[in-house]
Amino acid sequence: MKDTALRLARRELVPAYLLLAVIVADQLLGSGRSASTLVVIVPLLASTLLGPWLTAAYGVLAIVAWLVLGFVDDQFSTASSRSAQLVRIGGIVLGALIAVVAAESRQRRESLLHRVERVAEVAQRAILADLPERIGPLALAARYESSAEDATVGGDFYAAHPTPFGTRIMIGDVRGNGLDAVRLAATVLGAFWERAEEEADLSRLLERLHASVRRVAADGDFVTALVVQIDDLGVATVVNAGHVAPVLLRADVATPLLPAAIRPPLGLPGTAVPAVEMLSAGDRLLLYTDGAAEARRPADRAFRPDDAVTADALPGRSAADTVERVFAALLDWAGNRLGDDVAVVVVRYEPGTSSVTVEN
Repeated sequence: MKDTALRLARRELVPAYLLLAVIVADQLLGSGRSASTLVVIVPLLASTLLGPWLTAAYGVLAIVAWLVLGFVDDQFSTASSRSAQLVRIGGIVLGALIAVVAAESRQRRESLLHRVERVAEVAQRAILADLPERIGPLALAARYESSAEDATVGGDFYAAHPTPFGTRIMIGDVRGNGLDAVRLAATVLGAFWERAEEEADLSRLLERLHASVRRVAADGDFVTALVVQIDDLGVATVVNAGHVAPVLLRADVATPLLPAAIRPPLGLPGTAVPAVEMLSAGDRLLLYTDGAAEARRPADRAFRPDDAVTADALPGRSAADTVERVFAALLDWAGNRLGDDVAVVVVRYEPGTSSVTVEN
């Protein structure tokens, strides 16, 4: 709070520093020469930094400073010089008025932009809600990074939902980017939330999600998706629609969970074959989108090694620690500039912990 107030105070004083510089320059020029008309720059500068009232105040200060300098420099001694000075003061007053109008217009645009950004932020958070830290015996952590500046959602998505069949976690990636990708991601997430408790069979659930994608997707659009179901006994069932395989992290060993057949992405016809794995206490499941595996190094545009993501995740302990390790290494490789959206979800099986579900 104090830092913000200090920055605002410094910004409000910038035109004052410029006015002081004009006054000093005028005095250093000596008799016969004057820099006083440069004071018109002061309100113009203020209009880019401050509101209309403060800009008007600096306009008044600029006019007063010009008048004082005019008398000090003896600019009103003759009729011809007084006529010239009237033209100059008219230009300064006009410049100050233009500055006030510009400041008011800029402030109105900034206010509108702020409201739009707030609406966008609320919409983005509604699409990609935070995961609960725990659902039953599962500890969860997730993180999403958009490759687009100032965006918090894109074509990658994830969700987790408790059902009578076990906790179901989904992660996916829409082909393409931009608003169309966001719209398609929102469609899949909405279908998942609506259907997750209705379909006992995960393969059938994928088909319901596929039908939702087909209804709204343009030709050539598709969505890779992965759904994992984990019950209280630690039985993990995985169905995959063209997505990066989840990785089981057990002690110091990473094992991709590959079903007998991977379904094509949602939006394309096909059938998913589930894979089943029995989890032990402390096992972690790593789910991620292809942006984590395909990041390029800025220096030579080299891709990361194939096993880099799992190698980064293995030393982790908690779900949150694992996610942070993956992103730290990823951003370090990519020079903090991602070329594609990245989503990472880690689930840690902790039997014997509270089965109370915490929902956001």
